[in-house]
Amino acid sequence: MDVQSFFRNIFKKINNYDNHHIGLLCFNVQTLDDRIVEDIQEMIKCEKLLHYFTVKRILGTVYLQCK
Repeated sequence: MDVQSFFRNIFKKINNYDNHHIGLLCFNVQTLDDRIVEDIQEMIKCEKLLHYFTVKRILGTVYLQCK
């Protein structure tokens, strides 16, 4: 499974549940690069997934933080 599909599945599941208690999600993905992070941000925007989260990358970790 590619990284974008993994995140899409996770985001869709989160959108289906009462998620107002989630403040920060962290994923350690060693194959991550800037392009993948940009694709994830675009996917969130276009598909209206977790639109109230910001995406940050530090080394191999993706941080999704509630705005």
